Amino acid sequence: MTLALIKPPPRYDQAYEIRTKQILETEDLHNRKKGTDVEIGEREKLILRAPDGTRWMLTVSSTGTLGATQL
Repeated sequence: MTLALIKPPPRYDQAYEIRTKQILETEDLHNRKKGTDVEIGEREKLILRAPDGTRWMLTVSSTGTLGATQL
C-alpha cells in the first residue's frame, strides 16, 4: 500500500496541516509496530522466505495444528 497525501496549497493553510496529520495518523494505525504482538486475521497471510529463496505460507487450523504450504 502506498501513502498518498493530498497536494499542498501554494500558501500555508492550517486546515491542510490538520487534514495531512489526520491522514498520517489513520494510515499509521495499519502499520505493524516493533515490540508488539502480531495478530494475523482470516484474510491475511504470513509468508516466510527460506534461505534457498522458496516461499512458505504458514497456516493454523481451528484445533491449533500448524501447517506450511510452499508457494
